[in-house]
Amino acid sequence: MARVMCKYHPQRTARWACERCRINFCSSCLSKENPEGPPACPLCREPALEVGTDDLVPPFWNRLPAFFALPFQAQPLVLLLVITALSALVGYRSFSALLMQLVLLLLFYKYAYTLLTHRARGHEQAPAVLQSLSGDGLDLALKQFVVFMVLFLPLAVVGAMLGPVAAMVYYMVVMLCLPASIMALAVERNIGAAINPSVLFGMIARIGVPYLALFFLLGILSSGPNVILDLLTERLGGDMLALQGMEEDEIDAGEAERITEAFMDKVFAIIIPVAVLLNGYFTLVMFTLMGYVLFQYHHRLGLAVDVDVEALAATDPAQTREHPLLGDVEALIQEGRLEQAVTMLRARVLQNRADRTLRDRFHRLLALTGDVKRLTGHGAEYIGLLLKGSDRAKAVQVWRDCIKAEPEFKLDSPDQVYPLAQTMFNIGEYKSLVALGNGFHKRHPGHADIPRLYLLVARALSEGLNQEHKALPILQLLAQRYAEHPIAAEVKQYLATVTTLTAKT
Repeated sequence: MARVMCKYHPQRTARWACERCRINFCSSCLSKENPEGPPACPLCREPALEVGTDDLVPPFWNRLPAFFALPFQAQPLVLLLVITALSALVGYRSFSALLMQLVLLLLFYKYAYTLLTHRARGHEQAPAVLQSLSGDGLDLALKQFVVFMVLFLPLAVVGAMLGPVAAMVYYMVVMLCLPASIMALAVERNIGAAINPSVLFGMIARIGVPYLALFFLLGILSSGPNVILDLLTERLGGDMLALQGMEEDEIDAGEAERITEAFMDKVFAIIIPVAVLLNGYFTLVMFTLMGYVLFQYHHRLGLAVDVDVEALAATDPAQTREHPLLGDVEALIQEGRLEQAVTMLRARVLQNRADRTLRDRFHRLLALTGDVKRLTGHGAEYIGLLLKGSDRAKAVQVWRDCIKAEPEFKLDSPDQVYPLAQTMFNIGEYKSLVALGNGFHKRHPGHADIPRLYLLVARALSEGLNQEHKALPILQLLAQRYAEHPIAAEVKQYLATVTTLTAKT
């Protein structure tokens, strides 16, 4: 089935549609002003209808290497190594040691469930270990054991009452539902959902045929530790295997005891710690896989995610998500409804006066429409905002747009002139600087910035425009009127330089 793409962002898959306008939109096209309920169509303002998103997330069978790699991220890797080391230090030969092993197991599964839910919400990076273990959720590991008991204890009853065939059928059904049970427990966090047939079969049905692929893949992964441990046991326990293959009359009791003790030492020192590490690794891989399946089919399952799903399916990987309050404005602009776009964006700028992105788009839109009054009114305020931030160069561009539309354009405050002039000088906008400073002393007589501003104008004329003959009278006037000003020494030095240059020409 062909993917339906957004009309205004052809590289993004459509998530919403307007039946009235017969237009498909991605989420970037729709305003997020009202988080409750469906967003409105930017053209007719009717509620948009959500369309399926099954093909947005890459299928899990295309992401298998990522699942095997995730336990090697710093956080889960440290957890695996620490759990393995603590398990080996605690030992396995006493009742208290077994209790400690149980505690370690519960902590590990607490992290595994956190990882599953974290991945289900779309996060690629594993969650932090300390944060995951410090919060609630330890009960999930205990609930999982209860779920296993509830699911598998009836097996003996079914076998006794209905026979071995019925028991086998029951076992196969339970095993088929087991991944769904784990995922339901992670999502719903209660035992009832994890053992409810309607919930489990409903989840399986909504995922569909890919669930069978998940089931068989999990079966293969779960057998991974056993295969590796069998090979390790065969290599380390050669003498023990040979002993087990001998007849009783061929066995020397003392030698048999020595071989058995040596093998058991290897079991506790090597094989069991390796088993802990392997089982932990493959468990994290399987839980990551199940979390990703929930993420892949979150739309069918009605689950919320934390990432921009459409960006995963964008044909242009460099395309970033639009501003949440600009998408519908851009749609209006592309439809030629400029006045409607201006009205909508103006209201949002008034509600979010410090939002630079909205301001910039509003300025460009006003320049496009040729609305001089709104352009200069907003431009004066926007320049003041820009001069207070780090992107003063943008303030120069806004000033140029405003002065082009209205030659008599003035800033909101004379205090903004010198900072803007400094920026112009720094980026080489010498002509703009001269135009900005022209007549400043007449419009604002006595202003404290007059000496500094006109020195900057003189420097722009001399250094930037090679017009020393125009800079010279300005410097002479500054030297005469501001002989006691802090910049007097700089003016005197610069005047000497310019005088020398003009004398040579």
